[in-house]
Amino acid sequence: MPSRLLKPGLCDSEKWNACSWPAQSFYIRLLTRVDDYGRFDANPALLRGHCFALHDEVDLLQVVAMCEELVEHELVVIYKVSGKSYLQLTNWSERVRSASKFPAPPEVASNPPTVASNPPTVASNPLPSPSTTASTTAS
Repeated sequence: MPSRLLKPGLCDSEKWNACSWPAQSFYIRLLTRVDDYGRFDANPALLRGHCFALHDEVDLLQVVAMCEELVEHELVVIYKVSGKSYLQLTNWSERVRSASKFPAPPEVASNPPTVASNPPTVASNPLPSPSTTASTTAS
């Protein structure tokens, strides 16, 4: 993943400040993991492993709750493609260096977002449940 710089406006963001401290930390950790399109796998077990690798106290239910909080505050969109869950940060403005490693949300798959565009919000909760995630990641 390329290096990311935090923009000074993050601390002034009403959406980000409306989130709990753990969700704010999770969002910053996500910034370091997403691809050039602001996308990443939304599997809670993978998110926990990539964003909280050295924090055994963070469990899958907490990751799901933080994802839901970021969706609620319109910082993240979670969507499914071919039965697999992905996330995309909203208001993403990063220089695109390569093709996305993850599929676009279905609503924009035929018309990929440009830099700093807002992807549509997905109404349903496509996150896999932590119990399902644990069983599917073990194989």
